[in-house]
Amino acid sequence: MIYQNFICVIVLLGLFSFGEFRKLPSFITPCRQNDPALNDCIVQQFEKIRPQLKKGIPEFDLPSMDPLNLPTVTMNHGNGAAVSFKADFTNLIVTGASDVIVKKVDLDLNKLKLKVHVYFPKLRIESDYKISGKILVLPINGDGHSDGNFTNIETKMVVSGDYEMRDGKRYIVINDKKVSLVIGDSKLYFANLFNGNKELSESTNQLINENSKDIVQEITPLVEETIGELVHKIVNQVFNIFPVDELLLPN
Repeated sequence: MIYQNFICVIVLLGLFSFGEFRKLPSFITPCRQNDPALNDCIVQQFEKIRPQLKKGIPEFDLPSMDPLNLPTVTMNHGNGAAVSFKADFTNLIVTGASDVIVKKVDLDLNKLKLKVHVYFPKLRIESDYKISGKILVLPINGDGHSDGNFTNIETKMVVSGDYEMRDGKRYIVINDKKVSLVIGDSKLYFANLFNGNKELSESTNQLINENSKDIVQEITPLVEETIGELVHKIVNQVFNIFPVDELLLPN
């Protein structure tokens, strides 16, 4: 769930790189379909747009991404080697997303496939939480404030689709998405575990952080699935509104 903020970056990437569908901001130079360096053009345009992420971009109907507010995320992870729990996270506040770096883009217009590799130097996610289950050998339960700090996050994503004709214009319909990610390091803290039992709470938080790599590895598939579903919904909505020749300037 901590990586959902990067989804907004992917949508933004698609919007500005695919061309002049509205009146573009003055700092954007639209890319063209026949540009042999199209992928490099997309990366270059993102570098122009990155400084605007903190305040938001009205032309794209995008609010500020830093901080980024998310309403709720639910996780239900069972029978894992390291973790087995159900957790609800609400009122999430994500900071650090505006420092995202797009390392590589590969857009194939014939196969309608977009591959993106992005890097987050650091992300901090604060939220209210409610959790019950097991982490490693210990039962865990509680509700309160959580604070997660994550560094060196490498995220790769593949989105593919098909063309659809409507009113004589071509639209893109997203039909598949895949997300994979690797976290360099993490530090987690859950306040008020075990109904405020300070000794149990501190020892459990210590155990969580001593084994954070194993715990993050267990929940990664759930995070990837969540990101994929959100991307499908958001990107499909964008492509449903705008014809492809408006999103990507013709030759």
